[in-house]
Amino acid sequence: MKIKPIELTTLAMILTACLCLSMLESMLPIPSPVPGVKLGLANVLVMFVCFNIGIRQALLVVILKSIFVLLTRGLLAGLLSASGGLAALIVLVLLLHFNKSMGVVGMSISAAITHNLAQFVLVCWILGSVWMIYLLPILFLSGVFMGSITAVIHMGCNPVLARVMRRTVPSWYKN
Repeated sequence: MKIKPIELTTLAMILTACLCLSMLESMLPIPSPVPGVKLGLANVLVMFVCFNIGIRQALLVVILKSIFVLLTRGLLAGLLSASGGLAALIVLVLLLHFNKSMGVVGMSISAAITHNLAQFVLVCWILGSVWMIYLLPILFLSGVFMGSITAVIHMGCNPVLARVMRRTVPSWYKN
């Protein structure tokens, strides 16, 4: 797949925005009984790329974001980022492909719950124990709540981002 310089630049800008949002949300105190619960603001852009540009590009954003987390926050954070991000992207792609009637809110909630579940499974595997099973209801509810917020933000930002994409990279933009 050959990529044009304008497409590479656009993807780099989206990745940079993802990284900035990720860093910003790590500074926001969110009261939660489970450590590490975040809004998932960077996922707004991953959803935009997946829905409007392409699955390969969304996969690239998720992988590069995870590598950045690995380099800046350590191995465990990088693995958690990769497991959650990849699992959520797989769910988004499957829902886009097989369930065309589900809206953005349903897809976002499904991806957020899957993200939390993948991270939970990874932590249980690393610790060699499932003693944290009591956290699943909290992770499920936070996935519903954070997924809803992400969807609302996505629906608000999507028209603006779409307009910019149509003007800057019209050949690349799907819609």
